[in-house]
Amino acid sequence: MVVVFAPALILVLALALRLYGINWDQGGLFHPDERAILFHVNDMSWPPLSDLGVLLDVDESPLNPRWFPYGSLPMYAVKAAQSLLSPLVDLDFHGLSYLGRTLSALADVGAVLMVFLLASRLYGRRVGILASLFAALAVIHLQLSHFYTVDTYLTFFIVASVYFMVRLMQDGRPRDSALAGVFIGLALASKISVAPLFLTFVLAHAIYAFSGPGERLALAKPSRPALAKVVRSLLLGGAASMLIFFIATPYAFLDWSRPTPCEVPYPFLEFLDQNYYACDLGGEFAMARGISGRPYTQQYIDTTPYWYHIRQLAMFGLGLPLGIAAWASVLFTVALAAARRRKGDLLLLAWVLPYFLLTGYVEVKFLRYMLPLTPFLLIMGSRMLLWAHDRVSERSIRHLPLARWGIGFVIAATAFYSLAFVSIYSQPHTAMRASEWINENIARGSVILMEHWEEGLPNTQGYVRGCRGVPDDARSCMKMYDSDNVTYYGGKDKMTAVAEQLAGADYLVFFSNRLYGSIPRLPEKYPQSGEYYRRLFAGELGYRLEHWETAYPRLMGIAFTDDTFTRPGLPMPGELGPFRPAPFTVNLGYADESFSAYDHPKILIFKNLDRLSAPRLLRLLTEDPPQAAEGKSLLMSEATLTAQREGGTWSAIFDPGSLANRFPAVVWLLWAQALALLALPLSLAVFKALPDRGYLLAKPLGILATAYVAWLLA
Repeated sequence: MVVVFAPALILVLALALRLYGINWDQGGLFHPDERAILFHVNDMSWPPLSDLGVLLDVDESPLNPRWFPYGSLPMYAVKAAQSLLSPLVDLDFHGLSYLGRTLSALADVGAVLMVFLLASRLYGRRVGILASLFAALAVIHLQLSHFYTVDTYLTFFIVASVYFMVRLMQDGRPRDSALAGVFIGLALASKISVAPLFLTFVLAHAIYAFSGPGERLALAKPSRPALAKVVRSLLLGGAASMLIFFIATPYAFLDWSRPTPCEVPYPFLEFLDQNYYACDLGGEFAMARGISGRPYTQQYIDTTPYWYHIRQLAMFGLGLPLGIAAWASVLFTVALAAARRRKGDLLLLAWVLPYFLLTGYVEVKFLRYMLPLTPFLLIMGSRMLLWAHDRVSERSIRHLPLARWGIGFVIAATAFYSLAFVSIYSQPHTAMRASEWINENIARGSVILMEHWEEGLPNTQGYVRGCRGVPDDARSCMKMYDSDNVTYYGGKDKMTAVAEQLAGADYLVFFSNRLYGSIPRLPEKYPQSGEYYRRLFAGELGYRLEHWETAYPRLMGIAFTDDTFTRPGLPMPGELGPFRPAPFTVNLGYADESFSAYDHPKILIFKNLDRLSAPRLLRLLTEDPPQAAEGKSLLMSEATLTAQREGGTWSAIFDPGSLANRFPAVVWLLWAQALALLALPLSLAVFKALPDRGYLLAKPLGILATAYVAWLLA
C-alpha cells in the first residue's frame, strides 16, 4: 500500500519542506536577485481591456519589464497570480515576495513529479520513487525553493521537456515533439542559458529516425517517409518552442534595440562606467565568463573548473553520501552507455555532459547553476544504487540485507541533512537577531562601519551606518572592493580613508564573508586590503569581536558548519575559537558564498576597544607584515630590493653600449642564422621528404632546440 501511494507521499513531503519557513527573512528581502525581480513585478500592471493595444507600444506598455538578465515568464506568473488573488487579498510588496516564493516552491514540486515520471519511464517505478525521494530531500532544491528567483521554474521546464523527448525518442509522435518544444520555450522564457537543450531535442529525433524499436540503439537507414515525418516533427517542436518563447517573453523581441538602463546599486558608484554594471542579458553572459568586473564574482578567481562545482554540490547542495553517488553515477552511466548503448542513457547524457562541460568551465560558479543538472544526477544515481543492489542480491541472497542497508543509509543521511538544513528557517534570520542585539547593546548615534556591496542591517536607523547613500556614508561605508591604488576625491588614497574610518568608528559589522572571503585571496590587486583583514581578525587594529550570529544546519545535537576563514588565509577571531553550535560539529569546509550569504550568513560585530589613532592605524596598514610570504605584494620589501641590487642591475650586467645593444636587429638575425646552421643536419634528416628537405624549418627548429635545452637546464 505504501509503495502504491509513495509518489503522492513524496510530493506532500516535498511541498511541506519547501513551504516551511517561507518567511525566512522576516521581511528583510536579503536576496538581491529576488529583490530586483520584485521591484520589476511591482512596477507592472495590467492595461484595461479597452486599451490592449498599448501592449504593442514598448515605451508605454505597463507589462514591459525593460530588464532582461532573466526571462520574463516568472515575473508574469507572479503578476497573474496577484491579479487572481486581488479580490481576496491585497498584496503589498512583501506579500509579493511570499507569493513569488510559493510559486517557486510549487515549480520545484513539479520538478519532483517530473523526476518520478521520467525515471519511471526510463528505468522503472523503483528508480522513479527513489529518484523523486532524493529530489524531494535535496538541499539545493529546498534552498532555492525558498527564493523567488527563476531557478526552480527553469529546472521544472527542463525536466518536463526531457520527459517528452524520451517519449518522442521511443514512440516518434509529433505531439510529444510539440510538447517538448513548448517546455523548451518556457525554459528559454525563464533563462536563456538553457539554449543547449536544443542539442538534446535534435538528438531525440535523430535516435528515433536512425534506430529501430527497443531500448538499445541499433542504427538503421530510415525510409524516406519516416525521415520526412521526423523532419516535420522536428520543425513542429522547434516552431512551438519559439512561439512559446515569444509569447512568454515578448519584449525581449519587441524591445531588443533599447539599451537596458543600468541600476547602479549605490549612489557613490555613479561616477563609474555604466557598462561596468551592465544589467542586461549581455551583462549576465559577461559575468558568467568572468569579464564583467562585478566585485561579487571575485570569489571565483583561481577556482578549479569542474572540481569546484563537483565539491560544492556534493558537500553542500546534496550532502554526503548522496553527493558522491550522484557524481559517480555519471561515470557509471557513461560506461553503461558505451557498453549497452541504451537510448535512455544516451539522451540523459546528451543534456548532462554538454551542460556541465559548458557551465563548469566558465569563471563564475554559483551553486545554483547546478540545479538544472541535479534532477538528472539523482535519476542516474538512483539507477546506479538499485543496479548495485540487484547485482548483489543476484549473487547471494545472504548479501541482500546488506545491499538494502546501503540504500537505506543513503536515504537516511540525505533526510538527516535536509531536516538539519530546514532548521535554519525555524529561527529569526541572523541579520534580524544582530539588529536586535545592536539596538539593545549599542548607544544611539554610534558610528557602525559596514562594507559596500553588502546587505544592510534592518531597524538600525538610530546609528551612523551602512552604504545606502545617506550623508554619513563617508564615515561609515568602507569601499573595500575598490582597488588598493585608487585615489578618491581630494587626493586621499584608500588606506588613508580606511584608517580614518577605523579611528572614527565605534563598531564594525560584517554581514557575511562576501568581501573578507575573496579580497585576501587576490594579493596582486589588494596587497594592503588583504593585510587589513588579517590584522583586524588577529586583533592588531584595536577591534575585538564583541558579538556574532550564526544559523548552521543542526539536528539532534549535530551541526554542519562551513569555514569562512581558512580559504582566504585569515586567522579566526579568538572569541570564535571555542564556539560550537552543537555538541557534535561537522566542518564541511568552504561553502560557496551564495549558499550562506542570503538565508543564514555569519554576522560578525567588532567593537573598537583600543581607539587607535588614524596615523597609527595607517602605519599598521601600510608597513610590511612580519614574515610576509615572498611574492604576496606587487612591491619588493627593502631587504629583497637590496639583495637584487647587490646582484647587479640590468645596466651593469648588460652594457648599453655593447655591439648587441647598439645593433640588436642585426645581431638577432645573425644568431638566428647561426642556430639554423647548427640545426640544419637534424632538419635535413627529419624533413627530407619536403621539397627543400627542411631548409626553411631549420631556423625555428634551431631556436626551439636551444630554448628547450635552456629550459631543461633551468
